[in-house]
Amino acid sequence: MNRRQQLDDEIAAMLRAGATHQHIVNTLHVGHVRVVRVRAERRIPLPASRNGLTPAERRAREEQATAMLRAGATYQQIYDATRLQYDRISALRKHHNIPVPNRRPNRPTTAGTPAPTHDLDALYDAIFHPGATP
Repeated sequence: MNRRQQLDDEIAAMLRAGATHQHIVNTLHVGHVRVVRVRAERRIPLPASRNGLTPAERRAREEQATAMLRAGATYQQIYDATRLQYDRISALRKHHNIPVPNRRPNRPTTAGTPAPTHDLDALYDAIFHPGATP
């Protein structure tokens, strides 16, 4: 048996044992292309833990994320619970017309910081004429 065949046999054995491609490349000093070729030629499937989600599992995670968005959860909380990426969470929020919650802290009103208002005249007076009463 030649060296090439022995190396392919070692790669196949490591793949069957569940080693990652990067671990095989680092251990045997071979290229990624070779590892992929051996996996394909010998029809070695990915370990169950590294397969993607089924459509039903993906739908369930997206439904959970949508419910969490409606409840006011942060993107980080949703990611921790579902492992959905932030851009997907944002797309779900937009698709279901869920508004972005106001997460600004309530700041106390003091003489230096007037209360928020939508009346521009009152805001101008509060900023430039503090203490003046209308």
